[in-house]
Amino acid sequence: MTHFLFWFFLLIAGWPQGTQLHEGTKLVQRYSSGTFAGGEITTYTMGDRRRREFRNTSQHRNADGSWQQGDPSINVVIQRCDLGKVYEIDTKAKEYKVKEYPPKPLTPEERKQHGLDDPDWDTSTLPAFRVETTTVDTGEREEFFGQWARHVFTTVKRIPLDDTKGEPSVSTRSGWYIDYDREISCEPRPSAGHKFHDFGGLM
Repeated sequence: MTHFLFWFFLLIAGWPQGTQLHEGTKLVQRYSSGTFAGGEITTYTMGDRRRREFRNTSQHRNADGSWQQGDPSINVVIQRCDLGKVYEIDTKAKEYKVKEYPPKPLTPEERKQHGLDDPDWDTSTLPAFRVETTTVDTGEREEFFGQWARHVFTTVKRIPLDDTKGEPSVSTRSGWYIDYDREISCEPRPSAGHKFHDFGGLM
């Protein structure tokens, strides 16, 4: 059984600007697993502006072939609905890119160039699992920075289906959760009818 620990902190912060006081929120997500010390994602939201900072959330291959946790190359992302821009920043290399936000839909030629119009994957060659997720609200409540948080246990069971190579697994997550909407108004949302493939694994 694998155990994951998550910590969520919500801070109400104020940044003075001129004679006005602009209030925003700061959300810090920290997580760890086994011998992994943990990573951290910090999100600042103020109106239609959002800044995300990523620490220890990416894997890098060492010269000996082993993997090491570290910061992604783009470790700060700033989205500004008021400017229609997104800024992708590499603070170590002191480089940044500016792109239109939200991005325009790709043209048929661009979709083909990126391989997005390829036929769906042949899922018959992939292992099949049934995933059972159970959440239990412990009833415990704690106040964090003026916000009430719920203590919830989440158990995820992965059961292989007709696949002798698949290994069953059970993971349990203990977390404190606060009702908090981190979206901004111009953030793209998936439209009806779109399909997504999501694959994950441990190396």
